[in-house]
Amino acid sequence: MTMPPPVYDIERPAALTAPVIFSSPHSGAFYPADFLEASRLSPLELRRSEDCYVDALFAAASKSGATLIKANYPRAFLDLNREAYELDLSMFKGHLPDFVNCSSSRVLAGLGTIPKLVSEATPIYKTTLSAEEGMQRIKDFYFPYHLALKELIHDVRSRFGFCVLVDCHSMPPLFSKGGFLPDRLIRKKGKRIDFVLGDNFGKSCDHSFMTTIHQFLNDKGYSVARNQPYAGGHITQHYGRPRQAVHAIQLEIGRDLYMDCRSLEPHQGFATLKTDLSELITLITSQEFMQQAAE
Repeated sequence: MTMPPPVYDIERPAALTAPVIFSSPHSGAFYPADFLEASRLSPLELRRSEDCYVDALFAAASKSGATLIKANYPRAFLDLNREAYELDLSMFKGHLPDFVNCSSSRVLAGLGTIPKLVSEATPIYKTTLSAEEGMQRIKDFYFPYHLALKELIHDVRSRFGFCVLVDCHSMPPLFSKGGFLPDRLIRKKGKRIDFVLGDNFGKSCDHSFMTTIHQFLNDKGYSVARNQPYAGGHITQHYGRPRQAVHAIQLEIGRDLYMDCRSLEPHQGFATLKTDLSELITLITSQEFMQQAAE
């Protein structure tokens, strides 16, 4: 019998030399058997909301003196980039606490902490879940990840005086009714957007960080947008506190750059993209970048 993995894994450097944390909250690929049984969807259909291989794309983080924290359980099971209790009341039988946020735009789109839908507005569950099960899932899987992330941020800031958090995600190349904008609205000069950088419209990190990353990606030939259609989810908004020396950036990568969006298998672009992102990691963890952050 295969033992289930821990909620998250942390890849630490041999020596912590960079005040940078990379977070991959949506790349988890372990689907519990009881979750699969409760779902009306096939494993492949469930994986369509997964940020497939994003943790692998940023595997060079620890080799550059930075830290990578990655979730092991999938977004369809529990979304770590939400408030703790963004829940759709219609999904549960039994009483949920009064403090539950049941009216956020994400809940109304079916994309709460325990999602109702995967991409393309496809319902996940055969029937309702018990309120107790929902609350227990949040306790067992949500809070451990965020506690670990908070501790990493605290440790890095205590050691270096500041912290840069890069929250790593992927985005579908085509946008439909599942809470995303139509593809035509995010085209720039006729090109599909390859990356979206989000800083909560300038609130979650210093402007110069965004400019540095944006310029690097442009120089590599990628098309880059800022804050549209993704300005940053809960992790960016909650942890990004520049006045408290914590800078958070959300980085969205077009999935078609590195994988077949139907089969979800990596294609020939994966190696090129990983090399480019490894160079970006080297830049972000460089002395020049750190000096910029310290100032």
